[in-house]
Amino acid sequence: MTNSSIRVSVVIPAYNCKDRIVAVLTSLINQDFPASDYEIILVNDGSTDGWETLPLPTFNNLVIYNKVNQGAGLARMYGVKKAKGDVVIFHDADDIAYRHKISTLYNALTNSECIAAFADVNFTDDHQRTNGDNTLNTHIHATPLAHFCRSPYPLALAMNLATYKSHALTSFKGIEIFKAANDYHFQFQLSMKGPWIHAQTQTVDYFINEQGISSTNGPLKQVSYSLISLLTLMGSINADPKQSSDIKDRIANEGPNAMVTFLLEKEFKHFASASFATLKHTRLLLLPKRIWWAINRRFQK
Repeated sequence: MTNSSIRVSVVIPAYNCKDRIVAVLTSLINQDFPASDYEIILVNDGSTDGWETLPLPTFNNLVIYNKVNQGAGLARMYGVKKAKGDVVIFHDADDIAYRHKISTLYNALTNSECIAAFADVNFTDDHQRTNGDNTLNTHIHATPLAHFCRSPYPLALAMNLATYKSHALTSFKGIEIFKAANDYHFQFQLSMKGPWIHAQTQTVDYFINEQGISSTNGPLKQVSYSLISLLTLMGSINADPKQSSDIKDRIANEGPNAMVTFLLEKEFKHFASASFATLKHTRLLLLPKRIWWAINRRFQK
C-alpha cells in the first residue's frame, strides 16, 4: 500500500465550480467511511471563477493541486498520479455524494475479483439532494468491453466508479486529444482489463448542466468523440463476432454525425478518421441521406 493509513483517494477535476463546490466537498466529507482512511484530491484545472478562494469545508486529508487548463481527462490523470490510496474513486465537481458512496464502491470492488466497481446516479437539474436508495444489489459485468463496442456512452455515468490506482494509471492513454468523451475513452480502456461489478444503488445526485453534455450540441459532440475512441482502440480489441458486428454498426450509424461535427469544429484530423471509417463500413447509397440527417440534427433548435 502506498500509504499505511490512506486506503482510498477520491479524485475530483474542478473547473469553474464556484456555485457547487462547497456542497460537493461537504457531501464527501460526511461519509460513513472512516475519515482517516481516505483523502480527497481536488485538481483545479485552470479555473477562472475564483472558487479556490472560498471558505472550503475543513478536512484533514483534503489536498488541492493547481494546474493549467487542459480538460477533465488530464486533470483526473494528474490526480491519480498524486493519489496515496491503492483504490481510486472518481467524482465530479458538481455532483453531490450520498453518505454511502465511498463505502459502497470500495466494498463492491475489494470484495470481488473485479478490476472496477460502479454505481447508479440520480439525475437532478437543481441544487436539491435526495436521500437515495441504500438497498444494495450487485451484478458482475463479465465483459464490460461489449458495452463500449455497441454504445457511445460511458458505462459509469458521471465517472461514478472505483478502480485500483495501477489500472487507472494505464487507462489514460491518448486522453489529451478528447475535448469531449474523455470519461468514455478512459472507461473504454479500463474495460479491456477485466470484469466490472455494478453496485446497483444510487450514490450521487448527478447535476444536469445546461452548458455541458446536456446542452443542444453536447450529445452530438459526445457521440463524435466516442467514435474516435472506438476507432483508436478497435485495433487492440480481440472482438468476437457480435462485438465486430456492433462496431461496424456504430461506425455506419455514428460516422456521418462525426464527419459533420468535426468539419464544423475544424478538427480535420478527426474528420479524416471518421470519413475513412464511414466510407469503409457504410453502403454508399445510404451515405448522402445519413449525412443530410446529421446536418439537420446538428442545427436543430
